[in-house]
Amino acid sequence: VEVKAPANYSISGAGEQIKTEEAATDTLSFLFMDQPVRMSLKLCKKSEEEGSPAYSLKGAVYGLYAAENIYKSDHQTVVCQKDALVTRMTTDENGVALAEGLLPAKYYLLEQIPPVGYEKDQTKHSVDLSYTSGSSLQRTITVADRPIKNKVYIKKTFAGETFPTDPETKEQLPITDAFCLINADGDTVSSFTIGEDGYGESQMLPYGTYILRQTKETQGY
Repeated sequence: VEVKAPANYSISGAGEQIKTEEAATDTLSFLFMDQPVRMSLKLCKKSEEEGSPAYSLKGAVYGLYAAENIYKSDHQTVVCQKDALVTRMTTDENGVALAEGLLPAKYYLLEQIPPVGYEKDQTKHSVDLSYTSGSSLQRTITVADRPIKNKVYIKKTFAGETFPTDPETKEQLPITDAFCLINADGDTVSSFTIGEDGYGESQMLPYGTYILRQTKETQGY
């Protein structure tokens, strides 16, 4: 029985005895057929924080690259040069992608296309798929994306004019306009007023669709 296989091979188990023609012999021959190891990589995508319903972990595309020259099982023939693209991994609706049939070696992951609602992951993620006898043939890596956030900006005008004025005295009036933003669930997620310069802005908000509603107006408008 084989108890240790060569590097990057799996143990074959019991060997097959090779029959000899001679009846009397002091030597028994066995044939062991070791199989080259193939590894798999599971990519799990997650969000750095809870986002809006518009976010999705589906559709992230990562390139898996060779971090070193990758050799065949003979340890001499190069099948993939260092920094060459080996395969692409695309996440499903659960944010999971799987690459199989990989030779034992060191790799790295780079995001090529981020999922909807997220910033592109700029990190180079190292992946070690080296194999030692008895170790797992599948490795898992978890990577996180940052949700896209931005503000809503408003420029308020008054009957085509930059500032409100009293129709009789033509004196400039104080601006008292106020607005709110409502998300897809009907919740008010941001409330803000218009400044003296006629501009207003919301707080930072997740990627998504919102309803802008005016909650207070300037006197006479």
